[in-house]
Amino acid sequence: MKKNFKIQIKAMVFNLDRFLVIKPSKSWEFPEGKVRFGETLERATINRIKDLTGLDIEVLKPLYTNTIIKNNKVHTLVITLLCFSKNNKINLKDKSYEYKWIKSYELEKYLSEELLNDIEMNLDMDKILLDMKFFYFYK
Repeated sequence: MKKNFKIQIKAMVFNLDRFLVIKPSKSWEFPEGKVRFGETLERATINRIKDLTGLDIEVLKPLYTNTIIKNNKVHTLVITLLCFSKNNKINLKDKSYEYKWIKSYELEKYLSEELLNDIEMNLDMDKILLDMKFFYFYK
C-alpha cells in the first residue's frame, strides 16, 4: 500500500480589520494550497494565494500546525499562517468560488465547527487582533 505525505498551507489573510474567507464548494474556509517540492512555506503561501485570489500578500508568521491522516494512506501537515494584504480587490481564478472579507466576530457565522475548534484550541484571537493593529500602526 502506497502512503503519501503532503504539506499544505492555510492562510488567515487580513486587510484592515477583516479576514478573507472563500467558499470553494459547500463551506467557507481560509484560502489554502499545497507546498510544492523545493518551495519555502513563505513562497508557497505567497504563490498559492496569488494564484487563487490575485492578491499580493505578506506572510507575517506561522500560527499553528495540524496533522490530518486519511484512511491510513494520506498524511497531511497543515500549517496555518497569518498574512497581510495591502488591498482587498479579489480576482478569483476559479469563478465558481465565492469570497467575503469578514470581521473576526463573524468567523463563527461562516467557518465550519471543525475549523472553529482548531482556531479555539490553537490561537488566542485577541492576540491575533492585537498583532493586526500593531502591524498597521508600524507599517
